[in-house]
Amino acid sequence: MTKKNVFTFLLILLLVANVNAQENWDVTIRNNYGDADEIGYTAYSTVTKFTAPIERQLWENNSYKVQAYDNQDDGKYIFNDTEAPDNKSFWRVDNPGDGFSVPCSTALYQFTATTTLFTVPEPFITAHLRSYRDASFENDFSGTSDGGSMIIKSTSYSLPTSAFEVVEENDISVMAYNRQTIDGIEYTFEKWDDNNTSLSRSFTVSSTMTYTAEYTGKPAFDTQESDLSFNSYSPRPGADNRVKLTWDEHSNTAITKYAIWRKGKDSSGVDFDDGKIAEVNRGTTTYTDSDYFRTATWTDATLQYAVRAYYSTEATWSDLDYKTTYAEENSASKKIEYEEFASNHLKEYRISNYPNPFNPSTTIQYSIPVVEALSKPGVFSGASNGLVLNPTEGQPVTLKVYDILGREVATLVNEHKKSGSYEINFNASNLSSGVYFYTLQVNDFMDSRKMLLIK
Repeated sequence: MTKKNVFTFLLILLLVANVNAQENWDVTIRNNYGDADEIGYTAYSTVTKFTAPIERQLWENNSYKVQAYDNQDDGKYIFNDTEAPDNKSFWRVDNPGDGFSVPCSTALYQFTATTTLFTVPEPFITAHLRSYRDASFENDFSGTSDGGSMIIKSTSYSLPTSAFEVVEENDISVMAYNRQTIDGIEYTFEKWDDNNTSLSRSFTVSSTMTYTAEYTGKPAFDTQESDLSFNSYSPRPGADNRVKLTWDEHSNTAITKYAIWRKGKDSSGVDFDDGKIAEVNRGTTTYTDSDYFRTATWTDATLQYAVRAYYSTEATWSDLDYKTTYAEENSASKKIEYEEFASNHLKEYRISNYPNPFNPSTTIQYSIPVVEALSKPGVFSGASNGLVLNPTEGQPVTLKVYDILGREVATLVNEHKKSGSYEINFNASNLSSGVYFYTLQVNDFMDSRKMLLIK
């Protein structure tokens, strides 16, 4: 064979070898989250788990499998093929400067290496995982740390509760309760912390987030909750039949005062509404209305009273809720009847309490004699059976409670009072057992009595 023929033969062999040569690529197989460190790979039938990322040499026209794993990094990452309806996971081939998602929505991706799939020598195959995000929920109630309740994913939960795991960019449904009552305060839903006022919401969770329902509160204190009641009519001569209201102390210590409201129908059948007629501080749970007097049956005047509680934390009042009683109007015609009774009875100061010993409350009764009132300028404005002389000028009255060491523990009365008989409730639920003294002072008069609290 000539040299020329040998050269031609070698050239043909080289060309044939070049035609039959296989392409190969140095492929990096990885997850889109760097701290998701598990990935599966095989060139055979069984997938082996490796620490991601891994680098493998893949050959043209050969088949391979890669596997993505759920619950990576302590359950933080998943391949979202079935777990949530939105933001599905996928596989992607990234050729630097170019890239595309492959038609595979399952965690196991099987493919054949081709020059169509890989267009550069060192491509990437990436599993696009999805992360769980923590969604937490809370209610914002002023003045209490109680979490209340909320409906989350159609189930009612007491808050606070554990965070809810949501696949990122997926929705979670919640509904705030319109009203919730906690520690005697009725809270009404106002808005969410993003100013949305809808009770029901679907939040798209993109990152770890706390969602807050904001409420405003007012006291729950209707006539049933306050146990509002009136004194009974007494036919006994000289009995004090002025309308006396009694109610229970509100359980929430942020209730700092009460307002007494009055309305009704006068003796002529005309409706009237006096609005607020008095305020008393917490610790006082009675009020005596000297303008009207109890009667045995329905008479010319119909009276309705309401006691409203004041919530100092949010400067709100309980709703008006009236209760009706029998009564008649104060009239000057009662003056003679009262003066005859007073001249025989209200001639000295009196102070006492019952029960004694007590737990936790007792009623302190005291009287300011008429002789003091008659020495001052004034006119009688009306009375009942057991009527009260109402001079235009009252007297400074204080009624205070002291412990056995002489320390003041409560001021029950500190105002001007007109001559008459009074009583006030003293609640010692926040005091310890022991001996206490209550002291009445009117002008220069002072008297103290002992009482015993036994718990």
